[in-house]
Amino acid sequence: MEKKDVGAGVHMFVLVHGLGGTPGHMQYLAQRLQEEWRVSLQEKEDDLLILNAECNNTGWKWFSGIPNWWATSDGIDQGGERLAQEIIARVNLHCAEVARRKELCGREQDGCVVPLKELTKLSVIGSSMGGLYVRYALGKLYDAKEENVFIPHISTTPEAEKEEGGVFLELVNFVSLVTPHLGARGLLGSLTHVAVRCVYYRGTGAQLFLDDLHPFSDFVKREVSAQSEEEKGAKDDEGDAEGLPLLVWMADEELPFLRSLASFKRRILFCGTPRNESRVPYASSAIVDWPFYPDQNDKSGEEGEDGAKQEYIVGEHNDDTPSGSSPAYPHEGSISRYYDAEEEEVKRHIERMIGGLRTLTWHRVDINLLHPQAAVLNKSREELVVKLFSLLNREA
Repeated sequence: MEKKDVGAGVHMFVLVHGLGGTPGHMQYLAQRLQEEWRVSLQEKEDDLLILNAECNNTGWKWFSGIPNWWATSDGIDQGGERLAQEIIARVNLHCAEVARRKELCGREQDGCVVPLKELTKLSVIGSSMGGLYVRYALGKLYDAKEENVFIPHISTTPEAEKEEGGVFLELVNFVSLVTPHLGARGLLGSLTHVAVRCVYYRGTGAQLFLDDLHPFSDFVKREVSAQSEEEKGAKDDEGDAEGLPLLVWMADEELPFLRSLASFKRRILFCGTPRNESRVPYASSAIVDWPFYPDQNDKSGEEGEDGAKQEYIVGEHNDDTPSGSSPAYPHEGSISRYYDAEEEEVKRHIERMIGGLRTLTWHRVDINLLHPQAAVLNKSREELVVKLFSLLNREA
């Protein structure tokens, strides 16, 4: 199906922090994005809208030194729902301002009012579990017919009836910064695993360790409502009647979570190497079924695009051929698969997630960090910020 031409307009970037994080973790990236937009791209500031999501945060909105434990512990689906609502609210706020300025421009006495362009494009950057929040939220907002995200109009007053219509946004860049796309089963037996079970297990922990179960019918109320009861039942049987983990369904080709990912012009993975694997396994952030080895395409110490030596970037790979399976290990010889020690059911879950996500093309950047918030891009890691900007789709 040919995508709807949304034309030129404002490009919205949504930045989302991860587990235990705060919007302060994404603030430096937001500032640099504004600079890059204005200075390097020579674009007008009014053509960029940045939403540094606050919906999965408690009172410490910007101080990144305070871990945000409770607000990120109730589940990827709960956090994703809140994110979807925050995106809807921000887009509607922009649309209201567009309408207000348009009205003022029509008056002779207010001829000096600068018009505001409509929102037309959407890019997302998710840090650690923020990438999973983003994937869930986009699945809830995705319109399969238009192959774009649809943001419904909402009423401006409580007593007003819900407005009809909405805004379609073209999906441009999807970026995940050390996101556990395959969950965190690789941390079983570690101190991190114990901590996550103690602090986060009321929702988020069970989902990251693939211990939760959801029947397919949980996801078909809106997305696949035309499906017959027989088809729904057959799909539920794939999940052994009791269901499958949320992350497995989010990689299913029949559901909008994966379809929305497929609609992006560019998909970029920043993958954590062993120095920060205690929090996110490399295989999970890279969507592969083998572990990272130090000799794998090591580029540390080489000169980057700006002539400076690379401190954090270890390797870079362009997985531009959708295969429906993990890319081959890039070195000769046999290796043990990362999840070989797991029970067969968990291995099937992981193979199914890789199979779905690998029907898409990805650009992988292997990075070497050591930090409790390993996916955070800050001033001391400018090398990674520059690399991210060089990979974003500029044509859109």
